[in-house]
Amino acid sequence: MRECACGFTAGTDAALQRHLDRGLTAACRPVVAPPSRGAQQQQQSPMMRLLDRAQAGDAAGVRQALRTNGVLESPLAVKPLDVTVRAGHCEAASVIVRHCRKHFAHRVGSELNGFNVVANVLNWAAAGYCGVHGPRMVAMLANDRHLDSLRKSPLAAWRRLGVLLGKPGDLAGPSQDEAEEWDDEGALTQQGQNALRTAQCAAGPVPGLGSGGEAFGSSGGSGGGSSSSGGGGGAARWQPKSAMLKQAGQRLVAEQLHAIYNDLDRRGWSTDDHRHFPPRFRGAVRATLLCARRADCPLAKLPADVLLHLFGTLARRWLWQLDVAVVH
Repeated sequence: MRECACGFTAGTDAALQRHLDRGLTAACRPVVAPPSRGAQQQQQSPMMRLLDRAQAGDAAGVRQALRTNGVLESPLAVKPLDVTVRAGHCEAASVIVRHCRKHFAHRVGSELNGFNVVANVLNWAAAGYCGVHGPRMVAMLANDRHLDSLRKSPLAAWRRLGVLLGKPGDLAGPSQDEAEEWDDEGALTQQGQNALRTAQCAAGPVPGLGSGGEAFGSSGGSGGGSSSSGGGGGAARWQPKSAMLKQAGQRLVAEQLHAIYNDLDRRGWSTDDHRHFPPRFRGAVRATLLCARRADCPLAKLPADVLLHLFGTLARRWLWQLDVAVVH
């Protein structure tokens, strides 16, 4: 609708112009309508549109905004990822990480390098930058296979075998430096180990894991390692609910990083890998098995195969399939 300052409205520009030509009142003049939301969005720069969708957690809008050429080329390129991680928008953050891994995978030293992006998100979650959303952010990296940027490629095993065996006809074999470089049979690259070590130091020790654990950052004390137990058996100090949720999230992130180091996010739970799982999970499995030995417990009626399947499902729900910020 077109509107005049005197209150007259017209459906077309021609009708409004005829009214203004008559000059019925001294106040007759066209009223300029404010720009629509669509027009405002068209006037925004690609980076501003991406930031707006990132703040709202609109994964589809972020994906559409990333299709604009050069949208992540400005100095503020890391800002959209920072916004999504801080707010805990896992799906939108996954879209940005996947975009960087696809288009900037070979940019050595760039902040948008695929490895740097994954390592930054992992470290932000471990340091509590995401608040209570840290466990969900780490689970997103594992479920969407972004952690593959920290791991060796499938051809790395063949290259390692070729280096260790030496060139055909070379009796001397590989040099000592080459043998030491490729003697590691772990799934992580050297950069991936460094990134995971940094994240584990930020997240703290795994609850219940002593100094002899396999995790990088598990040397901080023995036993349960909980500072809120009161030491001498006294009552635990009161803490607000927000602080308790944050501590629970940090514990879960530390357990997730421990599982990533042992490649449990890809292999899943099995009787052979049970010893590599966090102590709290092993305690839950032990309690379930003890209950299954009681004749009056419903679990005693379940076959052993069903119990093993139950433990595999519990492991996924415990570490990777998180519906809320902190589940335990």
